[in-house]
Amino acid sequence: RKHFSPATKVISYGPCQTPALSFCVERAREIELFQSQPYHKVDITCVVDGSKQVFAPKWIIPRQDQTKTKEEESPDPLSEENATFDKALAEKTAKSVLEGKNLRVIDIEELHETKKAPLGLNTVALLTSASKAMGMSPKQVMTVSEKLYSSGFISYPRTETTRYDPTGFDVRSTLREHQSHPEWGRTASYLLRSKYKSSGIPPRRGHDAGDHPPITPLKAASREEVGGGNHWR
Repeated sequence: RKHFSPATKVISYGPCQTPALSFCVERAREIELFQSQPYHKVDITCVVDGSKQVFAPKWIIPRQDQTKTKEEESPDPLSEENATFDKALAEKTAKSVLEGKNLRVIDIEELHETKKAPLGLNTVALLTSASKAMGMSPKQVMTVSEKLYSSGFISYPRTETTRYDPTGFDVRSTLREHQSHPEWGRTASYLLRSKYKSSGIPPRRGHDAGDHPPITPLKAASREEVGGGNHWR
């Protein structure tokens, strides 16, 4: 208590608050110690010979030893494979492209990937998405979410669960609520005609933390109805 202000009358702690506070402290220290450095990328635009087709090949920084781990394979600590702190390497690459003028395709590799549908939205995923996509702070996100919840637009926003209850949640009921919405109603209608035509059982993937169900849009609404601004976003 000696480290707190004399005005502090209550010190709250618990099994969730304590570890969460440690994460905040560690992140705050990382931010305080961070020193920005200029990094370099090479952006290339090519025109296919004999046509007007334009494409932009991606510069992949060569790694010296592919057998090493990501931490060991290069002295360059940048995680992006097409960016580097090595200015000389970037300038050398740009010069070689400009001097060559013509590029020749020597190999084509096709990759087929299957992307799984996202899991149900929990609080951590909500905070992460809102921060990356909309630049909102955690406090802003939770303030907006709680207001949307109290107005009946979304389910309870504080949850660790990402798996819907297969016996207690009917996907079709939620989709029907949104199928007349002017912006995403067509998507809801398509899902009702296709994937959920005969069954409203939700996906079985995810984690059931035993608390509240994933955050779900319960009621369709217009921009004006939710209050516009961050609430609509």
